[in-house]
Amino acid sequence: MRRCAVVIFAAFLGVAGAQAVEPNYNYALHCTGCHTAEGVSPELGRIPPLKGVVGHLVRTQEARLYFANVPGIVNSGLDGDETAALLNWVVKIYGGESTPESWKPFDGAEIEALRSEGPADIMAYRKEVEDRLKADGYSIGTYP
Repeated sequence: MRRCAVVIFAAFLGVAGAQAVEPNYNYALHCTGCHTAEGVSPELGRIPPLKGVVGHLVRTQEARLYFANVPGIVNSGLDGDETAALLNWVVKIYGGESTPESWKPFDGAEIEALRSEGPADIMAYRKEVEDRLKADGYSIGTYP
């Protein structure tokens, strides 16, 4: 039943033939509960938006480190290749104008390396990344 609902949701996103290893399926399964199908997140809570801002998280190595280590990603159970595919899909679908034209997609090896050096306090690290991006003129959205 759950897989059926996820496949229907994947069809809603415009992707036919969703399978467990496809990034849209993994987004539906692991991300929509917090980030919603539209990538906008609820106003209340501690969930940052994706739509129109997530592309900024591929601009710097520090931002990439944060993106690869957010709790939902780390706790998803996805391997490096699946995580790379998911993050790349999220950037393509929700990044919009925030995504640099020359951005480098993630690969599994990079995800594994970024996970191995993950910050001890992801919330404090997010604030550092947010401040650095803001200094460069980029906003990654509101977040408590």
